[in-house]
Amino acid sequence: KDRVIAHLKELEEYDVSGYDEIAPTTLAGIKKNGQDIYIIVRPAYNGEVIIYYGSEQNTLDFEYSELWADDGTDVKKITFGHILKKAKIRKFPI
Repeated sequence: KDRVIAHLKELEEYDVSGYDEIAPTTLAGIKKNGQDIYIIVRPAYNGEVIIYYGSEQNTLDFEYSELWADDGTDVKKITFGHILKKAKIRKFPI
């Protein structure tokens, strides 16, 4: 989590000065381009991220939320498109 916060501090569009840890893996009070967003931070092991807590899924259901992963070497934002491609998802229920 600390590495993700440090990375976000380096990005111009993010303001983490008022962040609050509202759950073990969920950060609130972060602004992206002036808009409040939630950030879910998950570790990545062997190239995989596990969404462990139900609250993570619920938070990621919000429009203004992002998933970030830290594999110990790199920190990166995980997009919906990335998930679709890597998991080879072509269809899903709505």
